[in-house]
Amino acid sequence: MVAYLRLDIAEKPLFVSSRVRLVLAGSTLLFLSACADNHPKQAIHGFSYLKAKSGASLVVPSPYSQPKYSKKYSVLALPTDYTYLHNVGDKVDIRPPEQLIPLVASELHQSKEGPQLWLDKPDAHSSSQSIQWLYHQVEGYLQSHNAHVEKSNHRTYIESGWIKQHFYLDDGVFSHESITYKRRFRYDLKASENGQYAIFQPHLLAMKSNSKHPFDQSEQSVYRQNVMEINRFVAYLQKQSEKAKVARFASTQDKAIQSGKIDLLFKQNEGVALMYAKASLLPTLDALKHALPILGFKITGYISEAGKVYLTYEQPSSRKLARYGVKPVRLAEDKYVLTVGGEGDRTQMTISDSDGNLLTPIRVQKLYPALRKMLALGSKPIHH
Repeated sequence: MVAYLRLDIAEKPLFVSSRVRLVLAGSTLLFLSACADNHPKQAIHGFSYLKAKSGASLVVPSPYSQPKYSKKYSVLALPTDYTYLHNVGDKVDIRPPEQLIPLVASELHQSKEGPQLWLDKPDAHSSSQSIQWLYHQVEGYLQSHNAHVEKSNHRTYIESGWIKQHFYLDDGVFSHESITYKRRFRYDLKASENGQYAIFQPHLLAMKSNSKHPFDQSEQSVYRQNVMEINRFVAYLQKQSEKAKVARFASTQDKAIQSGKIDLLFKQNEGVALMYAKASLLPTLDALKHALPILGFKITGYISEAGKVYLTYEQPSSRKLARYGVKPVRLAEDKYVLTVGGEGDRTQMTISDSDGNLLTPIRVQKLYPALRKMLALGSKPIHH
């Protein structure tokens, strides 16, 4: 079985500000490193070139003439007040953001009859079970487009009514056009012998629009329409998966919110320390708002779009912490930034200093035990 194309459907990002729709909070960074000397954010080569000085001027003996220089490729020295001086050389963070893209486990195959979508169904025990599941998914997909089942055989196919889609075209200069496309499909429903794959195969039956441009009925155009229908179906499946996850998280997180207790884990990746809370973002943030001040961290600001919590640390009295059975955080009294990002039922955290440098795992371990215990206690004292 050969897969020709992997179909990836991006989940909606956590922070929905228009400025950051495509990139999640910094704590969801994928810490790829191609560097040495415990600097996972830097490129592999050194930065001695930043300190290089100009060589001696060229001396041309007589009677030879001085060569002409072109300023076309001159590299100018950056002024000391250059706005982006902090983004030069070893100050550049080369780590790319991790885009949390959950996949609908599927593959696009090419058969003699046209493109097929193979969907993983590891929980199915028979081909009939997979086909039955697929039938209900296609039925729900049509309902989501205000279409209906025109004709069907529960075991082999579904024929749809008209599926409408609206487009608004505007060339920005002279004209605009509102177009309504209507399509009808036959969906063949199949499954592998053991039911481990449900197979979805659309066939375009008819298409029309209110546009003055006639529909291209060539073989290539029909093939393209069938692939587009597969993409739309995968998008529907992803949306349904998201709804199911939200409902599942809501039921489990209600208990976590009521108890106020959250489990916090520590992980080290390429020299970078990550903390993971086994809870979704909002309950985790609520727990942090209670736990951090007790540990001596004053919250001075919060930017939800970037997932950044700004902190100032001053060590509290041991007597105060003794009520919670935790030891003082052994970090220097300074300003810190906690970057928080959530995906599903997990929230990731990194902590950096006021200059934006991530704390080493050794330094994060000075905070982690106390914070873990506070979240596990729900910030409630154990000694009165």
